[in-house]
Amino acid sequence: MTVKEQLIARFGEDVTPEPSRVGDEVYIVNRNRIFEVCQYLKESTNPKYDFLMDLTAVDYLHMGKKPRFAVVYQLYSMSTHRRLRLKAPVPESDPILPTVVPLWGVANWFEREVWDMFGIKFKGHPDLRRLLMYDEFKGHPLRKDYPYNKRQPLVKNTEPYEDKEILQYLQRIKQDEATQRDSGPEYLRDFLKRRETFEGDRSTRSFLLNMGPSHPAMHGVIHILLELDGEYVRSADLGIGYLHRAFEKECEVVKWGQVFPYTDRLNYVSPLINNVAYAQAVEKLLGIEITERAKYIRVIMSELSRITDHLTCIAANAMELGAMSAFLYFIEAREELYNLIEEITGARLTISYVRIGGVKADLTPDFPERCTRVLQFVREKLKEVHKLLTRNRIFYDRMVGTGVIDKETALHYGFTGPVLRSTGVEFDVRKANPYLVYDEFDFDIPYGENGDNYDRYLCRMEEIEQSCRIVEQALAKLPGGPLNVDHEGKIIPAHVMADYGKLGKTHELLQMEAITDPTLSGSNAEFYRKIYPNAKNVVLPPKEVTYSSIEGMMNHFMLVMEGVGITPEPGEAYSAVEGANGELGFFVVSDGSDHAYRVRVRPPCFTLMSGFHKMIEGDQIADVIATFGTINMIAGELDR
Repeated sequence: MTVKEQLIARFGEDVTPEPSRVGDEVYIVNRNRIFEVCQYLKESTNPKYDFLMDLTAVDYLHMGKKPRFAVVYQLYSMSTHRRLRLKAPVPESDPILPTVVPLWGVANWFEREVWDMFGIKFKGHPDLRRLLMYDEFKGHPLRKDYPYNKRQPLVKNTEPYEDKEILQYLQRIKQDEATQRDSGPEYLRDFLKRRETFEGDRSTRSFLLNMGPSHPAMHGVIHILLELDGEYVRSADLGIGYLHRAFEKECEVVKWGQVFPYTDRLNYVSPLINNVAYAQAVEKLLGIEITERAKYIRVIMSELSRITDHLTCIAANAMELGAMSAFLYFIEAREELYNLIEEITGARLTISYVRIGGVKADLTPDFPERCTRVLQFVREKLKEVHKLLTRNRIFYDRMVGTGVIDKETALHYGFTGPVLRSTGVEFDVRKANPYLVYDEFDFDIPYGENGDNYDRYLCRMEEIEQSCRIVEQALAKLPGGPLNVDHEGKIIPAHVMADYGKLGKTHELLQMEAITDPTLSGSNAEFYRKIYPNAKNVVLPPKEVTYSSIEGMMNHFMLVMEGVGITPEPGEAYSAVEGANGELGFFVVSDGSDHAYRVRVRPPCFTLMSGFHKMIEGDQIADVIATFGTINMIAGELDR
């Protein structure tokens, strides 16, 4: 039996297949039975959809659907690498449905975010409170009737400050009856107010310690409330949202193509991968196939971006443990890669290089040769850092056996990327669900077996080498003709060509090629068909055509004007790539307009941080720094 047949046989009319224009497997589920359906899919169906990849919501207020809300579950089968989406409609008058936290620990944070952003409640949730917004925030910002430019009132400090997060955490601490009388939440609250010295037998008590956000290792954006037993962490509670900048809300008020600069700022250490992930989701919605050359270029740039991300993670982690030389070696290698990226994209970090339908520009003529030299330099630095760190007694002792997470717990909390692979799970989107042209390359997926900080370090070190292999193979197989521009008699500067067009001097302009400034290099006519599909409804025409023909000018004008740009048919799609930290997915919803109705990003850092407390419990305070470094938390990706 198919999964569809199994679900209908088990739940009848409470589960209804929803047609998908892009081929996704989608089911509408009665909200009151969502827990049973998820449990059945996780434990009983063939195949089992045992991994909760994402959980979010959509407000259909402006699309006229009833009921107004839908909670969306992106499930994944680790055995067959198949994806499945559940949608539980939720009415505005009674926005509540059962929690799935007992099935997946990562649902704790996912559901808190949905409550925070949409005001949808989850019955049975163990700790339903705001996650990204502050306690005093009024309203739920991802509702369609919440204005994107609404200002929130300043929080007044007329009353003595009380850390609500601390007080809520104190109320959740479970203590035995013998110590409840003199160390319970009420007693500690009074103690904090009176600022009295804590008396009693300290050897039998735990105490609380705030680590961050004003802590150098927390980067100013993470608050960890530690319950300590001496130097050891008994439990931890994480606070995030300090860098939340409304990414998903902003995406709703700009055109489809204008979202790219926002994706740059998610994981700003590997922005090219974010560009590619978003573009793929929109292209899936549009039903267009990009050119082979554009696919190869996306792979090359994504892998260079992955290397810079891993270099940064290892360098920063080593520096925070005192290994400054290793930091300098890897930052030097990263600088060489940034120079390469800047040559092609025009920027180092906020690159906005990918376009819906392709990329902004082709590779420069000498790029393959320069890239090969830089990759060799990266390998030299890899060897140097291996000598400095891998068998270094101090580094080894700090990393081995600390931050341990087992395979089952990692899957329970939705871990992906190097952190999951360090536990022995060989899951990588590039292999499990190949996209672009990754299935044409020979590369390995490094994985560990202990799930500790040392295994995560080794996984990232080896992934740098594997990314180098992919880039070299892609450069060798890069399709298309020569990259050099013919300068013999038919080339004039683009601004001169534009002036000729304005004066009506258009004779033979269509046969000429434009010399563009460096930021547009590779986007003129000679390269156009190599990097873009033949889709006038999606991609801008070459500069020569825009400057020299009324058709090209009108095509350009229509695509950039309000209301007549890229307009996917109504529908929704989910697409994922392998980010530096794990699966990076985009769920996009179109209402048929030139603006995205809903853009949801599944950030790999988010799930990793949701289970971070499990990695540090039982370790010492100093081990928190080492473990946090191997997570590679990027606040722009985490908070969005």
